[in-house]
Amino acid sequence: NPDHSRFVINSTCGKRYIWLAPGVGIVRMIYEHKDGTTTKMLLTDYEIGADTQAYLPTVHNATWDYLFKSDAHTHGVKEKWRLSDTRRAGHLSHRELFPKPKPIATSEPARRPGQSEAAYQAALRAYRARQARTTASASQGVDQGDPPVKRAGQSEAAYQAALRAYRARQARTATSVSKGVDQGAPPVKRAGQSEAAYQAALRAWRARNARKSSYSTREVILTKNGESGRFKAWATAQTRAGKHLAKGRFTFAPSESRLSCYFGGSTGACPEPLPYYMVWVYICHKERKLLEFPVTPGDTWTQAGENGALAETSIEGHETVTVEAGTFPSCIKHVTVISDAQGKPEANDFANGVRTLWFAPGVGLVKMQYTHDNGKVTEAELLRSEISEQSSDYMPLAAGNEWTYAWSNDYRDYDVIETVRIPEPGDVVKMYVPDGQTSGPDWKAMDRDL
Repeated sequence: NPDHSRFVINSTCGKRYIWLAPGVGIVRMIYEHKDGTTTKMLLTDYEIGADTQAYLPTVHNATWDYLFKSDAHTHGVKEKWRLSDTRRAGHLSHRELFPKPKPIATSEPARRPGQSEAAYQAALRAYRARQARTTASASQGVDQGDPPVKRAGQSEAAYQAALRAYRARQARTATSVSKGVDQGAPPVKRAGQSEAAYQAALRAWRARNARKSSYSTREVILTKNGESGRFKAWATAQTRAGKHLAKGRFTFAPSESRLSCYFGGSTGACPEPLPYYMVWVYICHKERKLLEFPVTPGDTWTQAGENGALAETSIEGHETVTVEAGTFPSCIKHVTVISDAQGKPEANDFANGVRTLWFAPGVGLVKMQYTHDNGKVTEAELLRSEISEQSSDYMPLAAGNEWTYAWSNDYRDYDVIETVRIPEPGDVVKMYVPDGQTSGPDWKAMDRDL
């Protein structure tokens, strides 16, 4: 079957990246398939049960929980791995490998014949503790399962490792329901760990808690951008009269084979059925492949679009485009047909349609026209640009580059004037910064700038 063979080739061929952590194993995987789709895998939880620094720990009964996401699907998949004893794995059923937790008794245990008073009171305390944890779990969403019990024949080092893994899971779970605040216990000094190393780990734990627990919006001086190969761009939108409408942040990620872009967040006024606050949100609402290199007329690719839609892109040649910023010859015509959106009907009719982009060499995006299935049209054109470095790229990326657009559609009775800038060291930007921080800025905090 030629179609099946093509599917197998496109889905299995490609480039795969795997990150392995010592003592943990695979923590992340990105698979860039030949057909342009991407599969990602992220570790969400694990339990090794032994103190090891191996990059792929081969410890019996070690478990890993992963979340898979693919451009080809609109939903994620949770998967659990367990490394069973090789001598027994073939004789164990899935139910034995991944047993369901035993139901918790709904009434206090009765004293068994011959059971001592001390044993009965201990069972009673354990029951009440389980009930309290279950109540807390139901009301807060926090997994408060019992800590591991030392197994027969288990070494002290292995038991302590299992105990640390349990505490780490509790801390991670608590973080997810307490607005990003890590409330885990401070680290315990390990056997053989020097006092200096322990104090360093303690300082790092305190710093993490301080960073996550308290942020405030500040204007800070930027110290770097683009050093990791990704360029962060800030955008502001207003009316021609100067009334503020929206703000946002975008990231451009170039490589030898493609240019991808995605938006990190935006807020503001949005009369449209989908939250398209800014012109670049129409182009890269989620991480998207924008261009393939070399850019060649006739090239086509398909990827996931907004609202679960399908986006089929083609390069339809070169055209001369005239906008307020000037006349630009040899612009590539980038056409995307968007279909099969999976949201509400009015949102689907707005997301589905035909979007045409024109990119000028050495300048970037100069024009956009988006004809929606509901008959509405969104149009944008370049008003002016400042390019810090001479380039022939269809989307030149460098610190200091800036583009200003005017855009409008049938939902707005005014033009939106939007400026997109890739800040450079020394620029002042607004972002969330941990309270008490005096140096920086903390680049990781950039993801919280809105």
